[in-house]
Amino acid sequence: ELRDVQARDGEHAATLAKLAAEHKLALGREAEARHAADRYAAEAKARGEAAKVAEGKMNKFRAQTAQLQEAMRELAAGLTDQQLKANQQHKALQELNTLRHAPDSGRSVGSGKSRRGSRRN
Repeated sequence: ELRDVQARDGEHAATLAKLAAEHKLALGREAEARHAADRYAAEAKARGEAAKVAEGKMNKFRAQTAQLQEAMRELAAGLTDQQLKANQQHKALQELNTLRHAPDSGRSVGSGKSRRGSRRN
């Protein structure tokens, strides 16, 4: 009977040793899993922060683009006004030149001399 008890004690001791080893492995796997979870959480946080930074940059870019488009519209409107004024001035000059060179029946024809050099000092 003592030998049976000692044998069972040996079996229990072996079972306890096996369970202790399995427990130690389980603790190691749990620590690895916790470490991986922490790493993934840190990476997710970094990605979230990077996404926020990228979103901020994108919003800034959109605002700058809108300002640039508005400035281009204003510039185009200014150029259109300038072109209209230039066209009006050009037409006025053409009319003036046409009137200046048009034959006038009441005018006498000059000596044919050029106006150049006719100035007195």
